[in-house]
Amino acid sequence: MNNTYLLTYGGGFGDVILSYLMLETGYIKALKEREPDCKIRVAIMSHNPASPFIFEYNLLVDEILYRDWDNNPKEFFKQVSEGCITIGSPGSSQCCDSSRCWTHELHATLKDLTYEQPLIYLTPEEQKIADDIIAGGSFVAFHPFGGHPPRSWQGKVDIKKVIDELCNAGVRVVLLGGSSDRIVVHKQKLIEQFDYERPGLVNLVNKHSMMLHSYVCSKAVKFVGTMSCYNCVAVAYKIPILFITQQEEDEFFMNSPINKQWAGITNLLKKSKAQVYFFGKLPTDLIDRIVKFCKTN
Repeated sequence: MNNTYLLTYGGGFGDVILSYLMLETGYIKALKEREPDCKIRVAIMSHNPASPFIFEYNLLVDEILYRDWDNNPKEFFKQVSEGCITIGSPGSSQCCDSSRCWTHELHATLKDLTYEQPLIYLTPEEQKIADDIIAGGSFVAFHPFGGHPPRSWQGKVDIKKVIDELCNAGVRVVLLGGSSDRIVVHKQKLIEQFDYERPGLVNLVNKHSMMLHSYVCSKAVKFVGTMSCYNCVAVAYKIPILFITQQEEDEFFMNSPINKQWAGITNLLKKSKAQVYFFGKLPTDLIDRIVKFCKTN
């Protein structure tokens, strides 16, 4: 009998791509080599309708099931699990390569398999665009927007001045982001907009797919921004990070211990020793600190 294995993913685009890059997905290549006739089913419930594209061009995945977020992912995952062996669950996943993340007990099916980080796949057309950007030289990925508005830099930090100071200091900047649908209770439009061009800046805002932005981010030498989906990519690729987030997260980042049984983005950021600042008490020399961070090897 040929087995069908189920992997489940829930949350925003960042939650899903972080899980894709760091959790059980990294075992399915070895699983397919051991069981060539097995099937891999992926179930996703997400705040962002773009999340299924993370898996679309991964040829190891046989079936993708998606549902917009309805606050009940467990019920959805239960419905699609019939006849499957579930080898991971979102958030508190019994997961991952321990050298990259933290683990509970790994599912018995995966214990003897080799972990290999999944790739970010693009269409041939977008791969060429991404390759051309990367060929232009090393760069800092800059994403000052966030799916949770209180984490966004907009209206709080002079984004144009940050770009100008970085570019004037010889730092090549790739600006990521774009408006998208976000589903919490109802579908709403999340607006990310920044119209600006100058030498040293590659402005990708509202250009190309989130997958292209994710791939380009994975090739950056540094990441500057907030807690966002592309911050999740930077964490997964161990890229040095400087980020600003909402004041309410001060207590966790500054005083709370790392929860080693939770593979969430906040714990991973703490483990990575990312530089963190908080809106409401930003240093007066913030931009100088950002430039120094980006210039330091």
